[in-house]
Amino acid sequence: MLFPGNSLRVQNALRKRLIKFGLELEPNKTKLVEFGRFAERDAGKHGRNRPETLYFLGFTIYCARNLKGNYKVGFRTEKSRLKRSLTNRDLMKLDDKRTSFQS
Repeated sequence: MLFPGNSLRVQNALRKRLIKFGLELEPNKTKLVEFGRFAERDAGKHGRNRPETLYFLGFTIYCARNLKGNYKVGFRTEKSRLKRSLTNRDLMKLDDKRTSFQS
């Protein structure tokens, strides 16, 4: 991790801020993830093929490269959420078709 002090400082500040609202970080779900343009290089040092991915609010967030080879953050809808959303939407369309035939 390039600047572990900064990430720990932000995590502690967030923890204190959440306490003001009666909330807390779930220790089992909270971790610091190495992310950024050097994460790919440093992943090999930790025995991984690629940097860790992050799942947040229904999105998969990952390290990627653009066509020029520069670092970028990739966002993708989480597969389980996408599948659930599509099936719900398909069911709603099916209900709409059924009600229009009954009218």
